[in-house]
Amino acid sequence: MKQYKITYHNGISQVKNLISHDDFLNDIKPTYDLIYELEVKKKMKDVFYHKKRLTNTYGHEWFTDKSPIFFAIQSGILELPSTQGGKSKCIVELI
Repeated sequence: MKQYKITYHNGISQVKNLISHDDFLNDIKPTYDLIYELEVKKKMKDVFYHKKRLTNTYGHEWFTDKSPIFFAIQSGILELPSTQGGKSKCIVELI
């Protein structure tokens, strides 16, 4: 798993792991759905287990290979919908 440092136009930086979009669709999203169902049923021990597994597998912060951050690696422009800030410069560098 590769780690990237994302520095936004305002100087704030984050470190995130790059994961495949397939991992998001096939593991993370279904697990989030399961976690929601477990929370409704108040099965907190199981919730903790699944959250910990996701964190151990993908880290605390991640982005996919089909996300705006991924496309900004080459372009240097983070392209978000206007409701989320629109286009802005950023630096995405492998660390």
